[in-house]
Amino acid sequence: MMTAARSSNRPYRGLIVRRAGPPVALTAALLTGCGQSIDPGAAVSTTIAAPTTTVPVGTTTTIDFDRPVVEGTEPLAVDAGPDAVAALVADLRGQTASVAGQMIRLAPFPKLFSPPKAQIIDLRVTLEPPDELGRHPSTAMVRSRVPDRGPVAIAFIDDSMKALSWNQVDETVRSVQEATITELEFRLPGRNEEEELVALVEERPGVTVIEFAHRILANDGEVAVDGLGTYFDRLSAWQAALPIPPAATLVEAEVATADDEGRLGARYRLAAADEAEAVAAVLARIGPVGYQLTGVADGERPTAGPLALVDENGTEVTIDVSAALEPQLYELEASFTFELEPLE
Repeated sequence: MMTAARSSNRPYRGLIVRRAGPPVALTAALLTGCGQSIDPGAAVSTTIAAPTTTVPVGTTTTIDFDRPVVEGTEPLAVDAGPDAVAALVADLRGQTASVAGQMIRLAPFPKLFSPPKAQIIDLRVTLEPPDELGRHPSTAMVRSRVPDRGPVAIAFIDDSMKALSWNQVDETVRSVQEATITELEFRLPGRNEEEELVALVEERPGVTVIEFAHRILANDGEVAVDGLGTYFDRLSAWQAALPIPPAATLVEAEVATADDEGRLGARYRLAAADEAEAVAAVLARIGPVGYQLTGVADGERPTAGPLALVDENGTEVTIDVSAALEPQLYELEASFTFELEPLE
């Protein structure tokens, strides 16, 4: 088996990356409603007025925001294969009673009030092994659409975050084509360097999209799930059957969705003199059962990536090979893509 890195050997990304367009703590009980009192231990106990819960007059949309909520609560299994990850991601999307409650099935995520009538449309989770200080780097993004106008959604987020003791440290507004995008950045007192949350409210004709992007250097308790494997263990379990060289170091696991498609990824680092040696190390791990090389003539031995693999169940995985920044170090990136049911 490959080694899970204690450190990814690269600087942590730090704050959530800003983009020109829409961007990309295991805690106590999640707050799944709106307009209810909260009691996060010694924190405040506050009632938040719920924003509009019906499609505002004048809004032109064909989206049904009154669909029944049918969603699971179980976290990703500790031994989840590619299809199991795809199934959980599919379950997360759609009408939800709690955006945060769904995201915490995949990654550390703060307890947040869920916007009324929210429908999760996309997500991205990137997890790394613990660093040299024992902290677990995690970035989780979720995009949901709501029927409320932008100002109502912004007021809801602002009031909710204040009630949960988050401090707003920045606010920007910009226009992109037909959208007005408001970006709100929050920090949690006492964790300014370890955790942040960025909320984007993107108002377009007929719909508003809310994006929460959470970055945390989590502690052991925040990544433990049911006392078993960590979030990283669970999101990277799918790659255990891949023909990865034992000397390769697993440095990142990720799952993301866009345009009704999901992508599951695992990234490794491997010492090799050149790409041909890195590819040969992967090919040497292919045995008579499990994943097999496909897309090449019988007996052909590629010397460069990408490598297309398929197992006896028809699961297709691609392994890309590229040079790392350090000399004689290569990156292997395994990926599995899956289709998702379109959200009408």
